[in-house]
Amino acid sequence: MISRLSIALCLLPAFATAQDAVLPDWVPAGIVLPDPYDISQTMTIGSTNLLIVSVSDDPSGMIPEWQTVLADAGYALDTSMLFEQRLLFSGNGLESAQIVTRVADDADGFEIQIDAKRDSE
Repeated sequence: MISRLSIALCLLPAFATAQDAVLPDWVPAGIVLPDPYDISQTMTIGSTNLLIVSVSDDPSGMIPEWQTVLADAGYALDTSMLFEQRLLFSGNGLESAQIVTRVADDADGFEIQIDAKRDSE
């Protein structure tokens, strides 16, 4: 006979995956990440937020889409670091923010890092 605990343990990975797929509310609206992705790290220290996700395919081709979404939402863009796959932006309550794509440290896939520092008003 299957216990309730066994059923709960079987469902736990499904619930964890669904939870992990939700982006924090501080990520600008309209920023879409490639599926599938796994949240590797998320934290807030003072007025700074950080999100790192792991993806299997190179996400650098999404940078032009993110530029359009951010510009349309009224963010100021700084493209001076695009040669490093780093899109800088500010505005709408953010003093400074960036989206960075890179090869994962373990060289098995890629990472997308989004970090933002809120205005200190």
